[in-house]
Formats: sequence, structure tokens, C-alpha cells
Amino acid sequence: MSISNLYLFLSFTIPFTGLLVLWVHRQPLRHIQIYVLSSSQTGSTHSLHTTNNLVIMKREASSQARSFLKRVLFQKDERHRKMILAAPTFWVHSTDVSVLSTPQEFYSELLAQSHSATNRVSLASLYLGTGEMERSLLESLADNYRRKKDLKVRVVLDKNRGTRIERRPARHGGQSSATLFQSTVGSITTDALPDERSDTSEFRLGLFKMPLRQDDWFARFILPRLPPRYNELLTTFHLKAYAFDDTLIMTGANLSGDYFTTRQDRYWVIRDAPLAALYHDMIDILCDAAQNIDDSTGEEERGSERGGESRSSRSSNSNSNSNSMSIPSNHDRTTDHAEIKYKSMKAKLEHLMRPTLIEDWRQDRTDPPSSSSSVTSSISQAGWTCIQPTIQCAALGMRHDEMMTKNLLAKLDDIANDEIENFEKTKTKTKIKTKTAYVSTGYLNFHDHFIRLLLNMKTNVTVLAASPEANGFFNAAGISGSLPMAYSLIGHRLLREARAKEVGTFQMCEYHRSGWTYHAKGLWFTKRFTEKFNTTLTPPLLVSRSDNRSMDNMSVDSTLADNMSAGVDASFDRGGVNEVMSTTTSSFVGLTLVGSPNFGYRSVERDFESSLLIVTEDKHLQLKMERELNDLMSHVSEVDLSEFQKAERKLVGLFSWKNGWWISPASRIVRNYM
Repeated sequence: MSISNLYLFLSFTIPFTGLLVLWVHRQPLRHIQIYVLSSSQTGSTHSLHTTNNLVIMKREASSQARSFLKRVLFQKDERHRKMILAAPTFWVHSTDVSVLSTPQEFYSELLAQSHSATNRVSLASLYLGTGEMERSLLESLADNYRRKKDLKVRVVLDKNRGTRIERRPARHGGQSSATLFQSTVGSITTDALPDERSDTSEFRLGLFKMPLRQDDWFARFILPRLPPRYNELLTTFHLKAYAFDDTLIMTGANLSGDYFTTRQDRYWVIRDAPLAALYHDMIDILCDAAQNIDDSTGEEERGSERGGESRSSRSSNSNSNSNSMSIPSNHDRTTDHAEIKYKSMKAKLEHLMRPTLIEDWRQDRTDPPSSSSSVTSSISQAGWTCIQPTIQCAALGMRHDEMMTKNLLAKLDDIANDEIENFEKTKTKTKIKTKTAYVSTGYLNFHDHFIRLLLNMKTNVTVLAASPEANGFFNAAGISGSLPMAYSLIGHRLLREARAKEVGTFQMCEYHRSGWTYHAKGLWFTKRFTEKFNTTLTPPLLVSRSDNRSMDNMSVDSTLADNMSAGVDASFDRGGVNEVMSTTTSSFVGLTLVGSPNFGYRSVERDFESSLLIVTEDKHLQLKMERELNDLMSHVSEVDLSEFQKAERKLVGLFSWKNGWWISPASRIVRNYM
């Protein structure tokens, strides 16, 4: 072959080969399973390729049943795989996960943890109430701080909400979250015994001022001009996470009296050092980026030179004055400095929330015991739970929670495709899988992304929301009193859209409980199995469980009184042959989202949020999940379109705060802020 012909040949084959390699490389690994090479597999007749003690075998995905946990975590295509790899991942033993059911249990847990913590306490909330229960909680924390020489306390609250003066209760009038915390810091110094700690440099409050998007000109112009309370309408710091040493309490509840008594929320207590450390570090980062309490009360304006003080000088000055805080102020008044501060905070948070690679799972000490061999061979082991935290702050371009939730809903819908399986020739066994996604929100105003997903899901969808009477603003005065009606109108539009699209699998429920309000948010995914067996039996046996499953191996269904229902329908031929149909029903909840997001416009576009994706195949934790869901469902009733025709749901008059006609157009105009 001549040089010219060789050059011509290579000029065509090399680009083609490169494109072919690139195409193969980009194909989704939907047919690849990873196995650990063991002695029982060495004689396999499959074509295998071994590398680093791992065996990669090409096999159709449908040829091998995969566990629910694997199907959620290991996805078929790049779009879904990105969802899983976009968050840190923790393996926690299921016995270290508790689910509380009442506000009283939540408050008792906070008190116990505040009293016993030895190293770190990190609390993030929208605000801190000023009642007796909140004071007792702070006093318990302060007493423990005086006794424990190494204890560090960090509290982060929303700046606007945390500095708003509370009007009720009257005996605590004139107090705000910030001033209550300030008085507690003062008591640490004045009440300390000789052998106790009086230095308050590690007892810090950060008042977090939410960043605004560069293109949000309306908020940038109007927010500084709004009075207290109304300046919370546009954006808030909405994270609710409470970490004590190696324990994390993830919830949607604020640190306020009604959340400790009659405001229903969700409360997950997880004892895992790496997961708790992540939230300790997250709250540390937020606290460093937040304002000093003196900045919020105007002291900074009275002394601009404070902005240049060193950390050590401010700490020493604060220790000599019990009414000032020892929190280092990171607040800068100029826009340029504020942007630099937020960019630094974002970089730290992005680093903290960096993805966990599969290789890292084998090294992490929270892995299941056998994960050093193979991730896929151990994720289904009984007793282990996978937890993935997310954060959301659209103003800084951090949309982890939004993307995870959207992709998770899409994945759960894919799982819902398999409805009926028929197999075995000698008998007909029909397994009907009914899957339901329960989505709960304290304020029903789903983002359009979620509306499209929920209304197009093949699985059943049940929405849980507060009834107008269970809305936290039901008894509010002024314009706030219109919010229950506004959310009712939004719910009516959503249900009407679902019915117009003939979405028969969409259901809406409202929480009703006398004297209680509803603030629970999150998602559960349930699978309910109804198995029917037609089989031939000989007398005198009427019924037999042809699958020979014991109660220990069956999924638990706590929606039924005895966690299991079984029905029998038999026809008896005395000539000798019986034909028997046995029906067995069971269900489980294997996945949940818990945290602060409400799935609404505010959660997605305006507020700072965080949640946990929790997936497990451990039946004991699944039972806890189902009990939590059933406790909420025991106080809800289904809502149909006729409910919105009742007199109390009708708009009356023009200017009434609670039900005036103006609420309908206003709820459409300001929906992006609700």
C-alpha cells in the first residue's frame, strides 16, 4: 500500500473509530450488573471479564429481579444516575433511626439532647419563639454550656423573622428571637458558678440574611423598604435541622411553642456521626456568613468602625459586656462585599455537599459490613438504610433538592410500570402491585415542575394538605388571614386540573383535627401487593399458602389492624378435586423524603431548604415509616370538587380579609411568593 493510500485509509478510519468509541462510552449501562467473584461463581458458563476482583457480566435488566432499594439508587440512564451521584451518601444502621410522632415527643427530645450534648450543638430554624417552653429550652442549653468546657453552640435563624418583635403572649411582649437569645447569653456570664464556664465566645447566634438573585429586581428594590413581618414575604431562611453531637433531628418544625404542642409536623432522629457532622459543618458555614445580633439591632450603624474589628477584639469586648454578643460579625454593608461573602459561603457548601462516589462508599465507615467487596451485593442487607441529604438555595444557584425531587418522582413513576405478572403453568399466580406516592405539604402551592410530574404519573398520587381550619394562618389578623382561603383556591384549581385531565389516580386529602394545625411535609412511596392463587388441592385441605412465606418474611402492612389481611374463596367438588383461590394483601413504605421543603414556589425559587432522602429495605424501619404515614392519614379526609362548593369555601364580598373576592386574583398574582 502506498503512502498516499495509507494516509487516505487512516484519515477515514481514525475519526470513525473515535466516534464509535465515543458512542459506546456514552451508552447507558442499563444492562450491566456488577458481581463479586466467589468460589460458587468461578464455574459459571457466562462470559465474564474480571478486573480488581470484580466480575462484570452483561445481562438484560429484566432477567434478574432487582430490589426496591437498588432500583431507586442505581438508575438505568445518565439522567437518573446524575440524581443519585449529586449528593453525599450515608449508610446508617436502621436501629439508629427513630421516628417521633407528636410535638411533645419532639420537645422532650430537644430538651434531652440539649442537656446531654458534650461537644457540639448546631441548631438551624426559621425562628425561635419567646414563650416559656422556648425559654426552658434555651436555659437547658445554657446550663449545659456552663458545665461542659468543650461544648460549642451555634444557632442560625432567619434575620427578618428572628428580629421581629413578638406581640403575643403579652407577658413576653417586646421580645424577639434575637433578644431572647441575647438575654440567655447574658445569664451565662452572670449565673456562672466559680467552677463553671462564663466565657460566651462559643455560644453564638447567627442571623442569616437571605441572598437575592441578581435578576430579581423587584425583591432587591422593595425588600429593604418593607416593615417587619412583611419583609418575610419575599424570601426566608427555612432550614430546620438540629444536630447534637452524633445525633441529627431532621424536621420541618420551628423552635416555637405551637410546634411543641398542637402543630403537627414530622420528626426523624438519626444517630450517625458522619451525617450529624455534615449538618454541624453546614450550620457552621451559615453562621459564619450570618449577621451578628448587634448588626441587626442597629449597633453596626452606630459604629461603622466595627466592620473592621478583628475577631479576637470583638470576642474580648463581648465578654466584658453581658448584653452584647460574642458572635463574629461577617456582615458587610456594601453590595460587593455581600456578594463576596455569599460566593464564599456557596463554595464551602458545594464542597460540603460534593457527591459520594461508589469507590468512596467502600471506604466510608458507615457502609454496610460487606460493602468493601461490592456495593451492589450489600445495599439490600437487612438492617441498613441509605440517606442522602440535599440543600436548596436558588438565589445562589444551588438546586440540589429540586433536581433530586424531580428525578426521584420520575424514577418512582418508572418503577410503577410493572403491574401484573403471570407465571407458572400448573397454577395461575397474579401479583397486582399498587404503588402510591404520598406527597404532604403544609401550604399547598406546588411548583409547576411538580404539578406536571404528579398529574402525569402512572402510579397513584395522594396529596396531603392542611384544611383551611388547620392552616397556621387561620386565626391571623389582617392580610395574613386571607392565606387559608388563598391556599384553598389553589388546591381547588389543582384538583380541577386533575379531573379535567381525567387523572383517576390523583387524590387530595385535607388534615382536620380540632385545635391542631398541620405543617408536615415530605413524600412517602408505598407498594401494596394483592396476590391471588388458583390452585388444585385434594380434600380435606381447603386452603394452603402456595408461596410458603412466614410472617417474618412478609412485608408488614400496618394499615390493617393485625398488619395482614388474607381472604379465601373456595369451591369444593366432593368428587375429589378442589379449586381454591387464596388472596393475600401486604404493603410497605420503603422510601421517604423528610425536611423543610413544601414543594412550592417559595421552596424551589426563594427560600433556603434542606431535606433527607431515606431509602431502606429493613422491614422494621419500613414499619416505622408506615406508622408515621398512618398517624397522619388517621386525621385526613378525602376532598372532591363538591367540597369547594360549600359556603365556607366561597368568596364573599369584595374587601373582606378572610374571604373577599380580591383573594382570587391576588392568589394568582403573588403565587410565586407563597
